[in-house]
Amino acid sequence: MSPYLVHLGANNSLTNWLVTEGWGKAWGIFLTAPANIDQLRRHFRHFLLVRDPDGNELYFRFYDPRVLRVYLPTCTAPEMKHFLGPTTRYLMESEDGEALLDFTRMGLRRMSLSALDSASPLDPSLAEDVTLEKPTNRRLKIRNDQMKAFSEYMDKSFEGRAAGHLRAEYPLDTKDISDDELCAFIQEGSSRAAKHQFTRETEIGIFLDLMMMFGTDFDQTESWATEILVKPDLSSEEKLERLRQHRDSELERRTKRDE
Repeated sequence: MSPYLVHLGANNSLTNWLVTEGWGKAWGIFLTAPANIDQLRRHFRHFLLVRDPDGNELYFRFYDPRVLRVYLPTCTAPEMKHFLGPTTRYLMESEDGEALLDFTRMGLRRMSLSALDSASPLDPSLAEDVTLEKPTNRRLKIRNDQMKAFSEYMDKSFEGRAAGHLRAEYPLDTKDISDDELCAFIQEGSSRAAKHQFTRETEIGIFLDLMMMFGTDFDQTESWATEILVKPDLSSEEKLERLRQHRDSELERRTKRDE
């Protein structure tokens, strides 16, 4: 999906709708700038594609607060100046949605929603003075430590979603497990799944379900599992589908048992 660049007026219906309905849902980011829409469009279009440390092109979802709040704290002063360009600040929701994050050339300011005064944080009068510069065509490069920050965030984010899923689907099995223990369980499952070339989130999710049902080392102790996983003529997709079938069959058996 392509990003939209929209001018938001103070207290108009679109602004109020975005803040009221979209806050905490990663719908987008806000910014203040003395530049016009065309100047901002020329600036931002250069960030849709970036290069990784090896020079490979990557799509960069800078307009997603989940991405930008990881990226901006890793920026050096020159990188921050380059990314800000004709803007004065970026404003976005915190991860928990309980605070407003305000990124400027001076750094990050976190403001609790409950502590915000009556002045709107999107009011242009709060913007810093900047000198408009000619946009550069230089492709943004993501450094190794920035790639690591994104990787760590993705791992943490997945662990949170996986923990929520496991507690919702297996309340009896997880009721006596602490958050730290469940996190360790998910990390162990991710590692074990990777040994079988299952690295995508949906693949790891199925693996975690089976671990919860049959034990952490089900891939070594359950004969049907070892038969599937070591069979050389099965592709990874076929192995995953057979594992999925065993998971679904066990879920159906448990449902009938508990009726």
